[in-house]
Amino acid sequence: MTKIHEWKGATGRRYCFQVHALPLAKPTLQPGVYLFCRQAGSGWEPVEVGQAETLAEVVTQSRAATHVHLHIRLAGFDARVEEEADLRAALFP
Repeated sequence: MTKIHEWKGATGRRYCFQVHALPLAKPTLQPGVYLFCRQAGSGWEPVEVGQAETLAEVVTQSRAATHVHLHIRLAGFDARVEEEADLRAALFP
């Protein structure tokens, strides 16, 4: 069963991400938004947020992260950029 974690953007919008330990056993070729994270106590500490046309391109580039949270986003480039900006504003003010 895949674990799910909900992140809240600066706009108040909520996004559901699949939680995966690094290294990722089977990278996805789908587009989406990613969050590299570290476990912090009973929660998560975000390290980096971004978006990609193919999530497999970025999940091998973790920087000080133990996990990657993935949100498959098929809605297109503009929707991914909007979500990334919303999360960045909330998590890295």
